[in-house]
Amino acid sequence: MERATGSGSGNDAGAGRVTDLLDGFRRDLQTNAFTRITDPVTISFSAGLALRTDAAQGFDEMFKLADARLYAAKTAGRARTVSA
Repeated sequence: MERATGSGSGNDAGAGRVTDLLDGFRRDLQTNAFTRITDPVTISFSAGLALRTDAAQGFDEMFKLADARLYAAKTAGRARTVSA
């Protein structure tokens, strides 16, 4: 499990906290395999995180930013969180 976070903005603490929560959730999912009929199934995920830095930022802008970060996480490998 790896994560990439930004630096330099006032939202870093918030992004770090959310990233930590996502990492804990991912760790729990990966540690505890589910059973599908008779086969164990493990789950992993990557996440793209966007925090609103300006009240003028709308949903579409935030969604595009989070989506771009999700694809950056997927490009970097499995089980990643990218917040900047």
